[in-house]
Amino acid sequence: MESKIRLKVNAGGITLMCIEGISIIRRRIIPKEDVLLRGDELLLEMRGERNILVTRWLPIKPRNDIGWGFSVYMLDEHYKASAMYDVYGNFYQWYCDIIKYDYSNENKCYTVVDLLVDVVKTSDGKIKIIDEEELIEAQKQGMIQKEDFNLAIGTARIVAGKMKNESFMPLYGLFDNIEPPVGFHPKIPVHKP
Repeated sequence: MESKIRLKVNAGGITLMCIEGISIIRRRIIPKEDVLLRGDELLLEMRGERNILVTRWLPIKPRNDIGWGFSVYMLDEHYKASAMYDVYGNFYQWYCDIIKYDYSNENKCYTVVDLLVDVVKTSDGKIKIIDEEELIEAQKQGMIQKEDFNLAIGTARIVAGKMKNESFMPLYGLFDNIEPPVGFHPKIPVHKP
């Protein structure tokens, strides 16, 4: 079946093409860029009382630390929780981007804006908020509005609190058996004698 281009977006000189179905564009503030997440596989879209997306993915660029992952976009709660697996296929952390989003019903395209600050929970249970200094600097330079700054800081603290009491993933049971995406080939550990 031939793909049909339904939307072309010019974002800072880069043309992004959303192909049939639901598309997701990741918008970053630093560096300023829009990236069409064309390799992400949409597993679930819930719209209505709660707006949630679930995707599974391979890293955009090959990495030595991340083999694959899946992400749960809690759109109305302003975070994306990503379960990350290493190159051997072992879970190693939850990484939560603080976000805001826009949805074009006409084009079936989500634009998800990364608000810089993140919350991480490692496999050993340690929780930390990271990149707050980057957010502060972006606000000082006028790259982020005060309203988004406050949203990012407040949401990061809420997510960290939810992580402590294991309530940051309200749909937890759904994700116990997500398989890696096609194209993931786990490395075999090398055992030294």
